[in-house]
Amino acid sequence: MLPRKQRLTKDKDVTRVLRKGRAVFTNLIKVRAAEGQYKSSRATVIVGLKVNKRSTKRNLIKRRLRASLQKFFPDFKAVVDLVVVAEPESVGRSQKDLSAALEYCLKKLGVI
Repeated sequence: MLPRKQRLTKDKDVTRVLRKGRAVFTNLIKVRAAEGQYKSSRATVIVGLKVNKRSTKRNLIKRRLRASLQKFFPDFKAVVDLVVVAEPESVGRSQKDLSAALEYCLKKLGVI
């Protein structure tokens, strides 16, 4: 679980990142990043009903992505706001696969 100060919680902040942020896509996830407005980087994970109708599967994907995000937070070069959106392909994938996809996206964006 991400600490509260590292979570992007307000709808207007999430919308800002989705509209104005730079994006990188893989077959497992989409990551959008925008310049942060606070002292520390913040992130949120979105797993919609299109990914899977079962909440247990969606929550598993969220937990895995949040754990991976938490691992990368100390390596961030700048203060950014991130929105990570899961794709239907992420269902049934291992923690290692999701972490590798997230790392690829973060490196491509220049965050780590």
